[in-house]
Amino acid sequence: MKRKKSPDRIIYAAVVILLLIGLFFIWKKPRFNFISSFTGGFQKKMSDFISYTGDAFSSSAKKSLKVISEKNMQLEAESQVLTAESDRLRKMVVLRSVRDFKSSVICYAFVIGSNDDGLIYFYTIDRGSDDGISEGDGVINSEGAVGRVFKVTGTTAQVQLLTDVKSAVSARDARSRVTGILSGESYNKCSINYIPREEDVKEGDNIVTSGLGKSFPEGVRIGTVIKADKKVDSLSMVVKVKPAVNMMTVEEVLIIRKK
Repeated sequence: MKRKKSPDRIIYAAVVILLLIGLFFIWKKPRFNFISSFTGGFQKKMSDFISYTGDAFSSSAKKSLKVISEKNMQLEAESQVLTAESDRLRKMVVLRSVRDFKSSVICYAFVIGSNDDGLIYFYTIDRGSDDGISEGDGVINSEGAVGRVFKVTGTTAQVQLLTDVKSAVSARDARSRVTGILSGESYNKCSINYIPREEDVKEGDNIVTSGLGKSFPEGVRIGTVIKADKKVDSLSMVVKVKPAVNMMTVEEVLIIRKK
C-alpha cells in the first residue's frame, strides 16, 4: 500500500520549483535585454530610413510637379502667342485675297516709327516711292482702315491716322447707306459730320468707306457708331465713331493704290 505525500512536502516542492524558475529568468535577463535592445534599434533605424526616404521622395515629387507646372504655363503662353499670330496672319492673307482689294494692293509694310510729341497721329512705315507708294494712297490692316499716306520718301512713308484731327475721309453707314465726312478726334475716336438730324443713324451701326474719296475703295470697315445724338437746336446729328482699328497698336499694314 502506497504512502500518501504530506501537504508540507507538496508546498515545499512548489516553492523550490518557483525559486528555480525565478533564478532561470534572472540568469537569462541580460540576453533578453540584448535581443530587445537589438530589435528596438533595428526598428528605429528602419523607421528613420522610411521617414527619410518618404521625405526625399515627397520633396523630389514636389520639385518635379513645380517644374512640370511651370513648363505647362510656358507652353500655354507660347501657344496663345502663336494662335494670335496665326490669326493675325490669316486675316491679312484673307484681306489680300478680297476681290475688291487684290488689284489695288501695292505692298505690305511694317511700322517703324511715329510722331514723338505726344498722342500718336501718324506712323512711319518701311516702304516708300521706290515700292510704288505715293501721297493719298490708302492704308489698311486686318481690322479695317488705318489712314492714308501724306508724305513719301524713297524708302519710307508717313501715314496720317483716321483719328488725326486733320484727317477727313468719306464714310457711310453700312445699314442705312447715309453718307458723311469722318473726321478724327484723337484718343482713338472719330466723328461724322454733315449728317442731317432726320437721317437714320443709330448706335451700333457699322461705318465703312463710301468709295467716294480717292484713297479707299467702297466697303472698308472704319468702325462702330457709339453715339448718335439728334439735337433739337442743330440741323446736323452728333455722330461719334469708335475705330475698328486700335490706332495705338498698329504694327503692319497694307498700302492700297489711290484711284
